[in-house]
Amino acid sequence: INAATLTGALPAIDGSALTSLTSSQMPAGSVLQVVQTSGVSAVTVNTSTPTTIVSRSITIRSGSKVLITACGDMNPGTAGDWQRYRIYRDTAAVGQRYIGQCADPSYNLPFSITTLDAPSASGTYTYSLKAYNGVGSITYGETGSTQTPTIVVQEIAG
Repeated sequence: INAATLTGALPAIDGSALTSLTSSQMPAGSVLQVVQTSGVSAVTVNTSTPTTIVSRSITIRSGSKVLITACGDMNPGTAGDWQRYRIYRDTAAVGQRYIGQCADPSYNLPFSITTLDAPSASGTYTYSLKAYNGVGSITYGETGSTQTPTIVVQEIAG
């Protein structure tokens, strides 16, 4: 179509139709909200009790799912140290358990884990990356640095 031959007036648009969608009108799989947090300092774990590395709370609607990603680096205290780590919703473990191990001490071992959770009800939940001892001691993040693990929590329409 040749634009020079078009005639007539276009209707006025104020943009309200683009911003008035509510979360209940979003199709399944849509991201409804995203929150994130980074740790404040490095955390050293040398216990069999799950220890929080970084956490973030989110309030979700009924029927929503929650996509959680945690990433950072871990540093073993001595050669051969290893630990288990996973995502928790409040006190319940969700998703897979992972193991971090390195043959060299003080070696930065990067990690990134993601899991999809489906809580049974609306409410406020706290998602955490927790680690617990296998052998030895591991530090998550860098001591004396702002380089600390991060957790990103996304509410996904169900």
